[in-house]
Amino acid sequence: MLGGYAENPGTLSSFLSRKLERKWAEPTYQSIMYLKYNTNAEGEPADVGLLSSGPSLTFLDGLQSAIYIGAVLEAVRMLRERRSEDGDVPFMLCCAVMAGFACYLLWEAKSVHILPFVTLMTPLAAAGYAWAFTNVPNTRSHRR
Repeated sequence: MLGGYAENPGTLSSFLSRKLERKWAEPTYQSIMYLKYNTNAEGEPADVGLLSSGPSLTFLDGLQSAIYIGAVLEAVRMLRERRSEDGDVPFMLCCAVMAGFACYLLWEAKSVHILPFVTLMTPLAAAGYAWAFTNVPNTRSHRR
């Protein structure tokens, strides 16, 4: 398998891009699919109509993008200005997410397996946005 990728690197890039698209860019993390298998107290299948509607999926896609972008901002901040008052928790969260990303990039996984790492990214995203918003210059005060 690896020999085939060495002979044709385009195959590897195609495989990795499809894997990222199917695993890390699926905004429901297969939760709607698994919810369809459940029944309510009366034994009827779960109603997933609203959850799988266009507006819901658009919201979840935007939320997913916001978490990913914020987490990347925090990772950049950590690389640029590692401070002792940050403590080890943000750094360990970032390491856990990167380890999960590397593991599931190579290992076969469903997008539901990515959900714990997205949960770990949420506080990183909040810290990343807080850093970005406090360090972006206020352009309004300069226009007069």
